[in-house]
Amino acid sequence: MNPETNRIEYKQELIDDLEKEVIAFLNYQEGGIIYIGIDKKGKAVGVSDIDDIDGDMRYA
Repeated sequence: MNPETNRIEYKQELIDDLEKEVIAFLNYQEGGIIYIGIDKKGKAVGVSDIDDIDGDMRYA
């Protein structure tokens, strides 16, 4: 994967303050993408509780 940029953010796991990062991308004119389950080097590491993440994202 490509390295992180001002439009691409990698998160190894779902974080409590993800909403703040989503809002930051929404406020950025060009938008952005947040990948969950990817480490800072861009390597896929997966996530442990995908069902929990799906539920958390729906109600964020």
